[in-house]
Amino acid sequence: MFYLEMFILGLEFLFLVVMILLGVAFYTLMERSVLGYSQDRSGPNSAGWMGLIQPFSDGMKLFLSEFIVPVNSNVGMYLLSPCIGFFLSVIMLMLLGWEEGFMGFKYSFVVMLCISSITSLLIISTGWSSNSCYSLLGGLRVVAQMISYEVIVALMLMSLIYSVGSMRFEDFSMFHSWGLILMGFFVMFLIWIISILAECNRTPFDLAEGESELVSGFNVEYGGGLFAFIFLAEYTSMIFMSVLSVYIFFGVTFYSLKVLLIMYLYLWMRASLPRIRYDMLMNLAWKFLLMIILMMMMFYLGFVTLYYV
Repeated sequence: MFYLEMFILGLEFLFLVVMILLGVAFYTLMERSVLGYSQDRSGPNSAGWMGLIQPFSDGMKLFLSEFIVPVNSNVGMYLLSPCIGFFLSVIMLMLLGWEEGFMGFKYSFVVMLCISSITSLLIISTGWSSNSCYSLLGGLRVVAQMISYEVIVALMLMSLIYSVGSMRFEDFSMFHSWGLILMGFFVMFLIWIISILAECNRTPFDLAEGESELVSGFNVEYGGGLFAFIFLAEYTSMIFMSVLSVYIFFGVTFYSLKVLLIMYLYLWMRASLPRIRYDMLMNLAWKFLLMIILMMMMFYLGFVTLYYV
């Protein structure tokens, strides 16, 4: 019986990986099309009907192209870091929507925060193992940025968990039936949007990939299949954050449409906003957002305590 369960678990994991690859492929096509139309030009429209084959041809080109390992790099960490990063992104998506599966347990939020912390360590190892000053500086930037906004995300989740009284993703759908989540947490939702943009290193917070200063950031020495794994991990994290936002703030009614709207928000921000300075990014986190979240956290904790008393 144990071997049968492990076999079924392996099939579920393989199916999820295939679905993630397809989702990332069409998400990149959507991104290029939205950016194209926002700049008054058409996006990919030649490979297949409306460019549907373009993501697959780009993926094949990446995985089949040659990658070069730098001479003075830490080879083991250089090769393993992108693969482990993508694997952790898949594990984070496994935490969502698995009522009967092995990941549908009551401490899903705790595991998500632990994996998110490990991801920042993998990024700094990716930049350090390349033995390049540009990649190391990009890794340091992104780790400082992710740790700063992880504090804000963790405090928001603690407030929400205490309000709902559960650490399971699925239990938040019951909370939406009260009609309180957007009325009581609208300001927190706005701060959440800013935080997930910074967590995923997306515009206007893509300071780790400043082309004018760092060439390409922490992934400057990567190419071919290894760069594809970094690319997949980033876009998988964006999909995960979109799904998580819907679970927390909107409920499961019209679930797919809401996820697509949050995913479109990433693209809209990239097409609309310029990149901000790094000191402004850190000041926003530690001097502004953190103070608001701490005050809101004390308010929500006091309100819920009085309600149950």
